[in-house]
Amino acid sequence: MATKAFASVKSLQPFQRFGPTAAGLALIPFLPMICDEPVEKIVDTAFDTLWPTKKHARQDLVESAPETKKEL
Repeated sequence: MATKAFASVKSLQPFQRFGPTAAGLALIPFLPMICDEPVEKIVDTAFDTLWPTKKHARQDLVESAPETKKEL
């Protein structure tokens, strides 16, 4: 997308060469706003499914899970 946008700039070779890279680097600060929340939900769902706790787990998984004892 950035390559096409900078392809029309014929007189300025450095912009045509480094423009797409500069545009990509300029977007990095905005990436957490775009994809942080969906990735967090996916990771939380995966961990809750694979390693359930009594607070968030499905009841059938908790009942079949072995009990662990903490020693103080």
